[in-house]
Amino acid sequence: MAVKFIHAHHVGAHYNKDDVAKFDTEIEKDLVDRKIANKHTSAKTDDKPAA
Repeated sequence: MAVKFIHAHHVGAHYNKDDVAKFDTEIEKDLVDRKIANKHTSAKTDDKPAA
């Protein structure tokens, strides 16, 4: 799954506001629950997981 960051945050790498990254379900849920990112669905999302 992928998320779009609401504001800058560090998750193994630094992500800026509006960056889109792919994570496993557990990390995605944590980011969404803490209102750091929103779920994102796009055909353009890279298939490689984030570091």
